[in-house]
Amino acid sequence: MLSRSRRRLARALALAQGCRGLLTLTTTVHLHDGSSRYPPMVQVPGWKFGLEGGLVKPPSPEDLWDWYASFGGAVADDPDPSWGKIWDTASALALKIKETPKLVEKKRVVELGCGLGLVGLVAAKAGATKTILVDREFYALHCACSTAQLNGLAVGDLTSEEEDNFAAVSALSADFERAKTNQDVVADVVVASDVLYDSARAMDDLAAACHDILGRGNDGIALVADPARGRAFGARDAFLRAATRRGATLLKEDFLFYDGLEPTLLLTLQFPKNDRRTPTHDDGTRRERPNPL
Repeated sequence: MLSRSRRRLARALALAQGCRGLLTLTTTVHLHDGSSRYPPMVQVPGWKFGLEGGLVKPPSPEDLWDWYASFGGAVADDPDPSWGKIWDTASALALKIKETPKLVEKKRVVELGCGLGLVGLVAAKAGATKTILVDREFYALHCACSTAQLNGLAVGDLTSEEEDNFAAVSALSADFERAKTNQDVVADVVVASDVLYDSARAMDDLAAACHDILGRGNDGIALVADPARGRAFGARDAFLRAATRRGATLLKEDFLFYDGLEPTLLLTLQFPKNDRRTPTHDDGTRRERPNPL
């Protein structure tokens, strides 16, 4: 039996979904106060991204942090409330895809470090045949899948395919390391925004995830959006070095400018398909693969 808080949330989402198609959401709607199981949630307008049903998210990262603090380790071992915000880089990349649907049309898309899933969901609306949202935060994926349903996107498991012209959206709770080893995570295009902020080791994991996931697909394109000024010193360069060691080519760097948004740098990289070359160290010397015996 559903708990009272889950029943309230289900009713709120059902009511919001029932209104989908009748009007475009233009104001914020309160959905849920928060409970021991779920954080507080609101439904905010998403029409400028082509998401007329809106987006489901916490009211703010501060409200999300307060909720994490209230329930301690009962809900997360290492809480990170940053996913509760729609970051400017995600907004910029989402608008770029909305304006240029050929980037994702008829392609399989994976969004790494998706947070609220804005970029991946806009890709699904723009014509991607399958979209997989990957994030380590379960509650972020819960919000993203709710947003998908509110906007007429079919939500299924990792093996779901497009049916009856409804793009298939699925979610995987995983970090970069786990995502790259899941053979069901396949992409022609990988998208990511505001992920270049961590240690060199994390940037290496991100590059490895792009390499392996795209190596199982066809196009091998990664679209990575970062604040033009950079989020963390050295992180962007560390990612590009790690990508280059895995055979990737930086095709172009575009600056995205939208009113009200922080200037964004969009990196377009081409990763090799099923590349099996031995990666190298930063100084170009060969890095030998370990002997399995």
